Amino acid sequence: MTPTVSIFRRLSILVAGTLFLTAALVVGITVFNQYQLEQRMQEREIERIERNVLPVVSYLVWVLNTEQTVQIADSLSQMAGVSEVVIEDEEGQVIYASATAAVEGTPEPRTVRWELKHTRGDEEFLLGHMSMTFLPPRQLIFAGTQLLLTLLLQLVVLFIPTVLFVAAFRRIVSRPLKKLARDMSTVELAHELPQWWAATEQKDQGLETRSIRQTITKASLHIQQEIQERVRTEAMLKASLDEKIVLLQEVHHRVKNNLQLMASLIALQRQAVSDPAARSVLEASESRVVTMSLVHELLYREQNYTAIDLAHYLHDLTHLTVLPKPAGGGSIEIEAQLQTCLLGLDIAIPIGLITNELLSNAAKHAFVGAAGGTISVTTRSTAGTLVLTVEDDGCGLPADWKARAQGSLGLLIIEALCDQLGTQLEQVPQERGTCFTITIPFH
Repeated sequence: MTPTVSIFRRLSILVAGTLFLTAALVVGITVFNQYQLEQRMQEREIERIERNVLPVVSYLVWVLNTEQTVQIADSLSQMAGVSEVVIEDEEGQVIYASATAAVEGTPEPRTVRWELKHTRGDEEFLLGHMSMTFLPPRQLIFAGTQLLLTLLLQLVVLFIPTVLFVAAFRRIVSRPLKKLARDMSTVELAHELPQWWAATEQKDQGLETRSIRQTITKASLHIQQEIQERVRTEAMLKASLDEKIVLLQEVHHRVKNNLQLMASLIALQRQAVSDPAARSVLEASESRVVTMSLVHELLYREQNYTAIDLAHYLHDLTHLTVLPKPAGGGSIEIEAQLQTCLLGLDIAIPIGLITNELLSNAAKHAFVGAAGGTISVTTRSTAGTLVLTVEDDGCGLPADWKARAQGSLGLLIIEALCDQLGTQLEQVPQERGTCFTITIPFH
């Protein structure tokens, strides 16, 4: 997380840095200008010596006036910025040499050397040499010290107004902003504006901070109104949803009761009929009605009105289905290996009816002359696909079973329901028994 710094501290650092850089820049420019000025003055002094003093010294050396030569050399050595004066004859013998006045730690001095000449008629005579050593301009020698002293002086002069400015900024800008930030933090934790907020807003003398407080007040009132409106709308929607849930429960409950009533009536009629063929038709009809009533019972029981768990549905279906006993005695067992899969009513009811028809057909035809057997119901779901498998270990189907089954109600129902689901019934060849699979796409 990036560390935060207050506006007051950042502005204080900015002002202090700006003042320091300004003072340093002013001092640097002043020292540089003074250095340039003294350098130009030194150049003009060298030109004056070369033009006025050098001819006089050359003449005095010519006439061998050593006393006046020394006097002039002394006066030259005492000039400001001159560290050494040396006069030599043509043989290199020193006529005059002043004491060296070098300053420790200064830059390298400048030495100017002239030839002493005297012209007589058309002939020019070399009398010797005069050299003068000049110190660098004083501003360069003492630049570091003067810069530091001047900078400190300017900083001291600017310190008082800077302190006054920072104090005024803190009182006028920083302190109100900090208070506003604290108040906003307090308001953030509250569900609505506290009572002291309005009084604080009236006491705020800053135009900007008061404007911010007024904006927060308006935004808070708007948010509270929206929250109240959403609460009312949510309450109305919840009441409407509860009402619809109750109505759906009642619908499914009544549909289930009506279907069970129909199944009971069919069962009573079946018991009153002695013809085996008629009893078989009534048993199939009763089983189909029970299959459909199970869906509504699950919806009512689990209170999920858009989808049901196919595993629960088929589990109840396999346990409630009453299968006829084989002719050879014994019983038929149903094994279910069901995978959880949520399906809508438009898919679950046809799957239940198809399963019921396949179970009934297997019980009637797979175990003829046998002492019972086992029927397996398996579901396996992958991404967007459900595979239903109904398998028995009975005698199997003859090669022309489709031709024999043409016109049977059970096969017609299965084919119609497969068309409704967009699939078809497939027989899986195997050595013993019969196996049917249906691959059903769903979303």
